[in-house]
Amino acid sequence: MNGKRTKAKYKPPEFKIQVNALIELDVEISLLFNAILQDYCERFNTKIADERKNCKIMLSLIQGGNDPADMDGLCAFEPVVRLNTIAIQVRCLLLENVDPSDYAIQHWLEILTHEFVHVCQCLTQRTMKPIEQTLLSLPNEEYYFDPDEVEARILQAYYANKLVTNTVSTIVQKIRDCTGEDIDDFEIELQSLVQQRVK
Repeated sequence: MNGKRTKAKYKPPEFKIQVNALIELDVEISLLFNAILQDYCERFNTKIADERKNCKIMLSLIQGGNDPADMDGLCAFEPVVRLNTIAIQVRCLLLENVDPSDYAIQHWLEILTHEFVHVCQCLTQRTMKPIEQTLLSLPNEEYYFDPDEVEARILQAYYANKLVTNTVSTIVQKIRDCTGEDIDDFEIELQSLVQQRVK
């Protein structure tokens, strides 16, 4: 023994994600997010900001629009200050008439983990240096080379593939278990509720 104390590893508070979706995913999604948050804090030696420790995190799996320009995922930070809430929207595979192939599910998981990286950025208030002047002159260049976006794109595949694989497998299985008939029943029920409200 050299008499040196080992610094205790920082453990961020656990967050329970409120998931609005066709299938019950609150437990699995929360496990996945907290594993990502733990890795993010360790990887970048950062902590949750004191004013973010009691943040609520809501995830809605929604049906996308017909416009090809519609985003697959969105993380809204504006409510954080007013409502102490981070709102995430990600397109739901089950509402997009997409065959849940391995490729489609992998793409969906990466969209989800991409948005989770943005949540980690918000909770830790971690800032990164802006990228130097780029060579391209695209209309959306500022978005594509935004440091937060670059970091999220780097980490999304790693987090979708390397963390809590048993939890990811459960999410994938639940998606596959949900049949087309379930979706039809949901749409009929939703239409009925809308008609009742109109009346």
